[in-house]
Amino acid sequence: VAKGTPEGPKYCKQARKDRISELVFACSSRHDKGKEKIAEAVTEDKVLDTMVQHLKLGDMFDNLIVQPKEADLVDG
Repeated sequence: VAKGTPEGPKYCKQARKDRISELVFACSSRHDKGKEKIAEAVTEDKVLDTMVQHLKLGDMFDNLIVQPKEADLVDG
């Protein structure tokens, strides 16, 4: 996508929508990989990781939605 063209902002908006959609629907659409996705989501958060691994608390986490970081978003 060439800089300064109308496609640039459209591409950025679509990339942002795709990323948010992936975060929202990733766990719910794949029941067999839900726990795996949760494990991926908590790797950077030690407190959350401990809570997910805890025997009494782990079952309360079914679907974690991680807010995208600025580094994950495509900027135009």
